[in-house]
Amino acid sequence: MGLIQCHQVNDDDIYLYTRERRCLAARQVAIAPPEIPEGFVARWETTRHPFADVDWSTEGAWVLLEDHRKTDIYVGTGEKYELGSEFEGNSYDGIGELPVWATDIEPPSRYCTLADGVWVVDEAAELADAKDLKIRVLSGACQADIYDGFESSALGSLHHYPANDKDQQNLTASVLASIVPGLPQEWLTPFWCEIGGIWEFRMHTAAQIQQVGMDGKARILACMALNDSLAGQVREATSIAEVESIEWVSPA
Repeated sequence: MGLIQCHQVNDDDIYLYTRERRCLAARQVAIAPPEIPEGFVARWETTRHPFADVDWSTEGAWVLLEDHRKTDIYVGTGEKYELGSEFEGNSYDGIGELPVWATDIEPPSRYCTLADGVWVVDEAAELADAKDLKIRVLSGACQADIYDGFESSALGSLHHYPANDKDQQNLTASVLASIVPGLPQEWLTPFWCEIGGIWEFRMHTAAQIQQVGMDGKARILACMALNDSLAGQVREATSIAEVESIEWVSPA
């Protein structure tokens, strides 16, 4: 007895390969599948039972089906779909046409929903999130600018003073100490500052440390006022492009 071509299918009746044998084995079809285009599979379709009916391998037909098992698939919420998982009571194994609740088109943004196979962008939500992000970025830039310190000529020439949270507390304490009634005229207080790249504690009179305090407060208020103004511009913006065009520029 000569060899015959046996066309193997898997448990889902999807064609796997062809081999020559003396007789058909389990889940092998006698009829050759058609040419299978890229992106498709061939499935053996028959009303016969593969084990109960001896003519299962001959009484049927091959059907070409789309193969999306290696395709990135997205569901209506914009999330990537895992084959076989459930989505709103439905599931898909990757064989056959994509269901109406899925697409192989990547959503252009995370603010999309699928409608009739087309991604629809929720522009209002996208703009709102862009505004929230920009306001947080501007607030961070404002804080960084404040922490960068400020300039004061209280000592007669321009010195740079630190202004992080601890520095502001120390300056407030020094200013308060300078206004205590009954201080001697020669009262001095050291404060950390920089000139010419040299940081050190330099002595300040009551009037000098008070001037430093006023200069520091003026700088902080200028940053806060600018931040508030820019945040207002962001809230009034009508497009993401307009939001993105608003940038922090350190106040003079």
